[in-house]
Amino acid sequence: VYSAIENIKIANASLILNDSTITKFEKIDKQLMKLDTTELKSEIGGNAITAMSFCMLDVASRYNKCEMYEYIRKYMKSESIDKYLPTPFVNIINGGKHGITDELKIQEFMIYTKHDISASKKVQIVTEIYYNLRSILVMKYGIKAKVIGDEGGFCPPITSPNEALYLIEEAIEKSGYVVNTDVFIALDCAANEFYNKSENTYEIEPNIHLYRDELISYYGSLIEEHPALKSIEDPFHESDYIA
Repeated sequence: VYSAIENIKIANASLILNDSTITKFEKIDKQLMKLDTTELKSEIGGNAITAMSFCMLDVASRYNKCEMYEYIRKYMKSESIDKYLPTPFVNIINGGKHGITDELKIQEFMIYTKHDISASKKVQIVTEIYYNLRSILVMKYGIKAKVIGDEGGFCPPITSPNEALYLIEEAIEKSGYVVNTDVFIALDCAANEFYNKSENTYEIEPNIHLYRDELISYYGSLIEEHPALKSIEDPFHESDYIA
């Protein structure tokens, strides 16, 4: 943390802030990119550069006497787009490092609603599904299945991502909503955690080790079987650029 702070202090001293750069925000980001020319931004750090960019966005917004979201809308020339709050992705099953055990390898199974409803309705829907999922898990696997993981999702004693997806779909339907119309599914795989660097394989399920091409097909089969699965985050190791 201290190292990141020092890097930010050094970088800040090199930034040029004037009417031109403040009103044309890409000029600030281009300056930040030039401060660290390494491929992975390892000198200053990607997180530090992102934080600095957000700080400069705040400065630009204050300079233009508006909120950040208003400045972004104006800067992106999107004033005609209707305003609505972001749709939250809600974590309801935990695996991997966020689970009680790591037998369910994918780290986060999430749900989200269609966007064209009120924020309060979105919260109501995901809450109903969450508690119906808990009831289903207790009925199928016993009381211990409602144990909560690190980020609020349940940790049922299962090993198959496919089974987890079916459980979520059952909870959606039990709550009175239509899968892939009212509610959708997203994954955060955190594939770094089940990647074997020496063998260049992914243990997507216990004792199932797949090469990258096989893992792509595996994800494809999940999407084919579960059309409501619309988002897959971190499906491969962060350095597996070929995948």
